[in-house]
Amino acid sequence: MRIGIPVLLVLLTACVASCGFDRTEAAAPSDQKEDRSAWRAPSITTVTPSQLADRIRSARGRPIVINFWATWCAPCIHETPELIAFFVASRSQEVHFLSVAVMSEPEDDVAAFLRDHRVPFPVHMLDASSPDELLETGDWPTGWDGALPATFLFDANGKLLNEWLGEVTADTLLREVGRHG
Repeated sequence: MRIGIPVLLVLLTACVASCGFDRTEAAAPSDQKEDRSAWRAPSITTVTPSQLADRIRSARGRPIVINFWATWCAPCIHETPELIAFFVASRSQEVHFLSVAVMSEPEDDVAAFLRDHRVPFPVHMLDASSPDELLETGDWPTGWDGALPATFLFDANGKLLNEWLGEVTADTLLREVGRHG
């Protein structure tokens, strides 16, 4: 007996449907990571050292945490999940968070880093050849030599409360903001 191709396709389709085969389950098993294309990248704004200093001054009235980092900096990469955790956990607090990519990295590299690490907060790119240009604005503690990562906590009046020259954890930032907030 010869069965035509259209009849065979109908039978195959019925068999697949009756067996409970779900194409979406086959395409995306439960142990697979979620689709990264659904994630929206945060904004990236290029700022000069003086513009960054102005943004910091304009945030007065609430505590501000500022983190300086670079995509090529291994400790910065390692610290990223902690900063994401801090940002998410501190949303309900009255704290302003500034993330600043330094060393004149190409914006495409920063955007790829943000996408790969699913960073939820906006990022400022420092338009300077080095952090030294920022340090020359006079708004920074003299103990910082521009090494990365570096994180600073200022109170609502702009007074430096703490600095971390190297990696910092979300718990440490939350504790310090809570203590001074």
